[in-house]
Amino acid sequence: MSQNHSQIALRLLDKHDVKSLLEFELDNRAWFEQFIDSRGDEFYTRRGLEEHIRHCLSQYEQNLMYPTLIIDQHGKICG
Repeated sequence: MSQNHSQIALRLLDKHDVKSLLEFELDNRAWFEQFIDSRGDEFYTRRGLEEHIRHCLSQYEQNLMYPTLIIDQHGKICG
């Protein structure tokens, strides 16, 4: 009997995650906005995500935040 085990991992956010994080955020915007206030249309742009990532990494450097991504076995963001 074969078992299919999905593997996920936590990974520190990186400045190179802009494209994949923007895709994830756009795909899941409606779901997120059921639970949190909208972050506005500007957030859901390349520039908006670049600024968000810079802010998160700045907070990380100050030991105020640990910005992580949940990724699947293929490296795709799933959380």
